[in-house]
Amino acid sequence: MRWIALSLCAVMAVACGKSEQPAAADTAAAAAAPAAPAALTLDQVAGTWNMNVANQAGDSTLLTMVLTATADGSGWKMKFPDRDEPVPAHATAAGDSIVVHAGPYSSPIRKNVQTTIAAVWRLQGDSLGGPVTAHYAVKSPDSVRVFRSMGTRAP
Repeated sequence: MRWIALSLCAVMAVACGKSEQPAAADTAAAAAAPAAPAALTLDQVAGTWNMNVANQAGDSTLLTMVLTATADGSGWKMKFPDRDEPVPAHATAAGDSIVVHAGPYSSPIRKNVQTTIAAVWRLQGDSLGGPVTAHYAVKSPDSVRVFRSMGTRAP
């Protein structure tokens, strides 16, 4: 009786074992997977960009700005039309995106409120854009707002 139980265990172990050859469906799925996007560098976006910032739906432009981007990421500046001095920003390349942080500075949307932003921008053809998250220094529940930004390289 023992040898029957031992034989059944051996048969089960062989049947449940992983085969050395990958299944044809697994190979086809791996071959069909899209390639990862190429890494984006700060050199690729260095220059001047005319940016629009809109609500999340993207149907209403709330403000415009001129972004000056540098290849080292530390000299980025955001110039709003109603301001004499540009707002300094810092950028880092991360995969297919550029991550930008700025602030605190006086919000151009919410008057007399300090804000800090974090943006994740991607280069899409001749456009640079993506979501911008603004953190406002207020004690009310509406202290965070997400915007959409899109810009084109200035001539």
